[in-house]
Amino acid sequence: MRLNPKIILLILTFLFLPIITYAQDCQLAIPRYGIIQCVNASEEKTIRLDIGEEYKGDWSINTLKCLSYCIIKKKYIDINCRSSHTEEYQFIKNGEQINNTFPITWGRGDKLIFKVRCTAKNNTYNLREGSYIEYNQRVIIFYEGWNETTLEKPIGNTTDCSYKTFKRAEVDVFLDPTDGTIRLKPDSTYESLGKFPENWRVGDYYTYVRAWETELGDITFTYDKYNNYYWCGGEKESRIIYEAERIYDPNGKCYDVPIAIYSSGLECCFDSDCEHLGEKYVCDPDTWSCEQTRWCDSTPECKELFGEDTCEEDTLNTWKCNIYRPWGEYKGSCELEIMKVKECPQDCERDYNYEKGECVVQEEQENLLIQGYAVANPVKLELSLLQKIILLICMIIIIIEVIYYLWK
Repeated sequence: MRLNPKIILLILTFLFLPIITYAQDCQLAIPRYGIIQCVNASEEKTIRLDIGEEYKGDWSINTLKCLSYCIIKKKYIDINCRSSHTEEYQFIKNGEQINNTFPITWGRGDKLIFKVRCTAKNNTYNLREGSYIEYNQRVIIFYEGWNETTLEKPIGNTTDCSYKTFKRAEVDVFLDPTDGTIRLKPDSTYESLGKFPENWRVGDYYTYVRAWETELGDITFTYDKYNNYYWCGGEKESRIIYEAERIYDPNGKCYDVPIAIYSSGLECCFDSDCEHLGEKYVCDPDTWSCEQTRWCDSTPECKELFGEDTCEEDTLNTWKCNIYRPWGEYKGSCELEIMKVKECPQDCERDYNYEKGECVVQEEQENLLIQGYAVANPVKLELSLLQKIILLICMIIIIIEVIYYLWK
């Protein structure tokens, strides 16, 4: 089955895109907190409640709900009894009967029950259809702003301070890199988004991330040898690496919020920090210090940059590509291997044994040739006629077996 080239390209994109864009898509930022708060608006709304639908004994029982501040006036009650009947009603506030003196007021947290019935000649009767009671409720709504004293604008569709779809990024603690201070999110009436009630009380508020501050000085990202990225700031020769927590806002935008100092007092984070030492120096992310090293795929690359082997006073200096220390997309890291030796290569008349650090003597040279370690005079393999015939027959048998397998 052949794969569509577009599918292959798409797979490769998904494999490598996170490595390439993991840091670039995110900004280092600290939160700027704002609040939403339930407040009284300037207007009121009228609530009409049909009564006479639920009874307990002789009485029609009606619960009058109030989310803010509410008021009933006499003219707001229409009890429909027969002409020969008399209306009778009571108000029960928080379990106690109160005088029927208008206006009657109550607020959020109060429980007001309106009991009503029709009577005639010591008998009671149900209300006729069309009975109702009206009361005014002060409109409450959410406002948002930077704090309680600077509430700026109402939030639409939040009448009665009901907000079930409030989505914001949450950051409870962060490190401000501008002064090194750990800062906490200010207190709220409710601990988290998941603990909102259906309706808030007037004065309840919640602190949330309203904006992000991204101008945090000269802080940018860098990578170690394993493609892990770090946010680094501070001055050259006194660099600071920050530990950050990844946060996504409701729109999917990515921010890295500093939460601690990962390491400080570092010589470098970037190769440019080492330019004053010469072109052979780069910032080694294993130690975050300026070193003579470089990424590599083979030893010849290291020798081309740093020079061939040198040996003097029984010390051999050799540049090698250490493939056990890969660097990003490269196979290894250039390392200078320093070894004490008995002799230097330039002191030898023949070959040099790098493992032993000494010249190869005549007898050892012959042994190396026999073992196949030297290629100056390669040994020729001469086959007899019989050996050649046997080898040819074996090859023919193998070819026949392959043809039979494919044909079958």
